Amino acid sequence: MPSPTAGPADLHLWQIAAARDLIIFFGVAFSLWVVYRLGDIFLPVFLALILAHIINPFVTLMEQRWRWPRPLTISLILVGFALSLLGLFAWLGPVLYEQSTMLVNRLPDYLGALAAAYGIESGNVIDQLDETIRRFQIDPKQMVGQLFRTTGRAVGVLTFVFSMTSYWILSTALMAIYVFFFSWHFNTGVEKLCAYVPASRRERIRAPPAPRRLRDRS
Repeated sequence: MPSPTAGPADLHLWQIAAARDLIIFFGVAFSLWVVYRLGDIFLPVFLALILAHIINPFVTLMEQRWRWPRPLTISLILVGFALSLLGLFAWLGPVLYEQSTMLVNRLPDYLGALAAAYGIESGNVIDQLDETIRRFQIDPKQMVGQLFRTTGRAVGVLTFVFSMTSYWILSTALMAIYVFFFSWHFNTGVEKLCAYVPASRRERIRAPPAPRRLRDRS
């Protein structure tokens, strides 16, 4: 706190309320900008922290009641989650392909009905779209063949698909690794962070007590 007799020239910059508020504002704005620019790095970490917080009560329960090691429980949860996602994709993949094919085949009829309802003259466009769809019949082989007739477009599309697939695979793998290590040391980390929290707020975030055998060892 500044001295009561100190003048404006004796004050530090952070002791002036307006300057302090401005510094805080720019600091928060800069932090948000950094997080936005590095979103590809922070997003898996942030999601991993949320998932670790969600599964921590179950992992702690298995550790206290059944004496299961935390790495074993976390590994089983991650494997079960991965198998569930694979099963979901295997089930939804053919359904989505069939529904999208049906939608594209019926798209000229939908556009014609919509144009008729609102009195829009678009017969030539709909006829051309219908002719194109009927020619290809949404056959993957014909679509791929047509795509590869133009080499540059094919390479661009394949590069985009490969890059996006690689990005999501690597992000998912990194998030799984983060979840494993965050969940493994979640309670220990919370206990260490409690030392920096005011005493009146510690009970709200305190981690569950460690198992009896761990307390005896310590």
